Amino acid sequence: MSKHSEPMLSLIAFLSERPTPDQVAQFLVLQSLRDFHPRAAVMCIFISDGSVLAVGSFGLPQEAILGVHHRSLWDNAPAINAIREGNPVILNGPDGHKKGHATSKNFMDNEFPNIAWPLIAGNQRVGSLQIHFTDYFDSDGLSQSLEDISGLIALYLVFQNSNHGSSYLEHENSHQIGSGSLTSRQMQILKLLARGMTNPQISVRIGYSESTVRQETMAIYRHLGVNGRRAAVDVAAIRGILEPEDQVAIQS
Repeated sequence: MSKHSEPMLSLIAFLSERPTPDQVAQFLVLQSLRDFHPRAAVMCIFISDGSVLAVGSFGLPQEAILGVHHRSLWDNAPAINAIREGNPVILNGPDGHKKGHATSKNFMDNEFPNIAWPLIAGNQRVGSLQIHFTDYFDSDGLSQSLEDISGLIALYLVFQNSNHGSSYLEHENSHQIGSGSLTSRQMQILKLLARGMTNPQISVRIGYSESTVRQETMAIYRHLGVNGRRAAVDVAAIRGILEPEDQVAIQS
């Protein structure tokens, strides 16, 4: 098996499980690209009305996601420029200089290196994948990995949204500050989980049965792509869904 085969096969297997876009972004950061030490990712899709939507992210504060969400294809931002030009856009690359176009001063444009890679299926520009790193990356190795990965992610987005946008537009509220696509009750439960409360304690606090609390907790896990409360709280904190004051040490 070649150096790049195993991550590709792992990604193919993961995509076959029909994950959410947020879960795909998380998988890319924690699994597919981990050798390059990424810290965050955001996937954008270009739809037929000329809009660019941020449809999946991991490791980014919500204000950064809103910085590229529902923008025009003619706006100036790395993730959008990569779609429009069909070429990668690198900021703060290995040579220490910015390449491509500058964007407004926020999380998406700072001293950390990042790359926006176009997602193309056939001859169709589907969107872009922007990856943020903790340190300078190996350009050649990363380019090879992204060339392999980008085609799969482009096809995934096409199948996720075969009519190029309406389902994402209907779900635009999933990128509101703070809540993601969790319901208000799920957010309430998540905050109580973060404070170390058990399911029976949560049941008493919010006035729902333990069965309902358990079902909602499992829904939270599925949305965040995790298998336990500690991981749920950690991932929610990374995504900016939980505020620092909502978090305590989770034992299990």
